[in-house]
Amino acid sequence: MKRKIDSLEDDRELLLQLVSNLRGSSNRQVIQLLNLIRSNAPLDEIKDYMDKKMHDEIEKTPELMDFARIMRGSGAQTRRSVMDVRTLSDDPLWKVPARPWTKVSDDDEFVSHLVSLWFTWYHPYFNYMDRDRFIKDMQSGDPENALYCSPFLVNAILADACAYSDYPEAFANPGDLTSRGQHFYNEAKDLYEKEDGQVTLTTIQGLCVLFSTACMNGKDRRGWLYQGQLAFVADDLIEQHDLRKESAYAPEVVNLAVWGLYNITAATSLIFHKRPLIRAPKTPYGMDSSLRSDSSDIWIPYPSLVGGVPAHTAFTVKALADLNIITFESSSPLFQGSNHLENMSFSEVQDATDELHARLEAWKAKLDDCMREENNTTPHALGLHMYWNQIIMSTNGYVEKKAIQEDLDPRTYQSVKKLRLTAARKIASLAEIQRASWGYDRVTAGDVQSFSMAESTLLEDLDNPESQKAFINLCIASKAAARRWPLCKAMLRAIQMAAKELDVTLPPETDALFSDLEGKWTSRREEDISSLYPNFAIYLRSKTNDEAELDSFLEKWDALRIAE
Repeated sequence: MKRKIDSLEDDRELLLQLVSNLRGSSNRQVIQLLNLIRSNAPLDEIKDYMDKKMHDEIEKTPELMDFARIMRGSGAQTRRSVMDVRTLSDDPLWKVPARPWTKVSDDDEFVSHLVSLWFTWYHPYFNYMDRDRFIKDMQSGDPENALYCSPFLVNAILADACAYSDYPEAFANPGDLTSRGQHFYNEAKDLYEKEDGQVTLTTIQGLCVLFSTACMNGKDRRGWLYQGQLAFVADDLIEQHDLRKESAYAPEVVNLAVWGLYNITAATSLIFHKRPLIRAPKTPYGMDSSLRSDSSDIWIPYPSLVGGVPAHTAFTVKALADLNIITFESSSPLFQGSNHLENMSFSEVQDATDELHARLEAWKAKLDDCMREENNTTPHALGLHMYWNQIIMSTNGYVEKKAIQEDLDPRTYQSVKKLRLTAARKIASLAEIQRASWGYDRVTAGDVQSFSMAESTLLEDLDNPESQKAFINLCIASKAAARRWPLCKAMLRAIQMAAKELDVTLPPETDALFSDLEGKWTSRREEDISSLYPNFAIYLRSKTNDEAELDSFLEKWDALRIAE
């Protein structure tokens, strides 16, 4: 084992030296390769790209010749060795038993690994669960007497967490990247059916996890069915919370649950141009003094165990709740009744958006110091600021769409376009902080929506060097996410196709990031994508919203490709 680790360390040092040499090169082919490496590409993908796309260039470029020699000596065995070492050195943050919570696995270490990943990368941002109470109940191994943990909730979490894992056990079908977590997902669905209408807190939380998992797997049409059920069963919980009725659950747990559920449904509603199915609680999100000064609230970038920083978890929930309340109070005319966006004039949409922008700026000015971007670089804090900019892009996009529909002079909405582009470039800047601080191996699920909308926005401005650089950096981040979630792969493919439809030439620095999408993409149906997610670049110019829906848009381009 020591020899194996020493050998891997030698390979790592040599690779780092070669990457350093590549970084200093101005050769365009080298830069494309480096961007692929930055997107956290596995060795076999890098090798495949070099063999198929760079064969002639390698012979002419010293840096590439050295790198190619290393890559040819690396293969599946090296990847397996790296995985073996990672597995042996893994030390989950929370140790929990597999049984009796799941029938899919009896491996306590693997289940602990997944639970630790989920509470590290998903939970701090979309937080609707008391982590410590859940862990305590799961460690008890007693489902009959657990208030805050259930087999349904556990399997839903494990299904979602598999996206963050590289372990072979995370795949239902070995070698099939689309099967990540499917075995846990199927068990969670079966357990939900067996609950037979009996609603508990863990039922509500589990439905929320299933909704998120379905969306990230590119099946949000199905996910909205879960959210519809979630809205129905959550209504009583919110009502009890507002009336301060006695409950079997601790008040602070219910407080966190109802606001966390509102936050995730509000965020997804903005993306899909819908009203939130879950209303905001009437009782404000409460933070007692213990939450404000919790020195044990540390975020560690597991599976790495170094670099723990203050998490400020409760502050994140409050900041996100305040932001969502502002957004949907000010923008509700865009989505409700006779004043729906389609029936509003340009000036009415602009007035609503201007009011929202003023309130967003006020929110930022009043933000707690620990949540300001200059003071907090945790992924969930960066995600919060990305979301703020996503709101700017989205709502100002509605203004621009109305201007295009009314055939107004472009000078009329030039300031609106500037706001959108500035917000898109800011998201790229925040993503770069994420890469520098924590890498792109794992990102918060909510961030990928911001990446995609920013890329769609920047397609309009790629002649601007500043926007082009931001676009390249965002594509690197999206490519990393596309290796974990089918939705992200489909969204990146949609960006590629939107550029063709809009007759936009993508920067050559992104060629390596899109090359395998061009060659390995089968079809929307074979990729099993059933998603309403709008391609914003197409949405702005489409006559009907369904033209921009992800599955419809991809299917149109699949048909064109077949016709060719």
